[in-house]
Amino acid sequence: MIVYLVRRGCDREIVGLFAVQRADDLTLAIDEWCDPSGCECLKLGPGGLYRPEANAPSAPRHAQTGSENLPGWFGGSIISESWAEFLEVASWSGVVS
Repeated sequence: MIVYLVRRGCDREIVGLFAVQRADDLTLAIDEWCDPSGCECLKLGPGGLYRPEANAPSAPRHAQTGSENLPGWFGGSIISESWAEFLEVASWSGVVS
């Protein structure tokens, strides 16, 4: 899997993290949320997100459908040191449609 951090180019608002099998799949993944033509992305290497505090939401044992069933799993998350260092020097690129 390849992991990308995606933002809107016009205001730099984060769209999300996307894990795809091939770079060509990124446009389809972004299209579920917004128009990919106005987005920029970074291909991320090793690293991740973590929840530093107790009482984080539990991951469900069974699939739940519908966005209303998805808890705020990543609210209050912190990015890993390796990603933070990468973001300081990274150059964003446009998403290819």
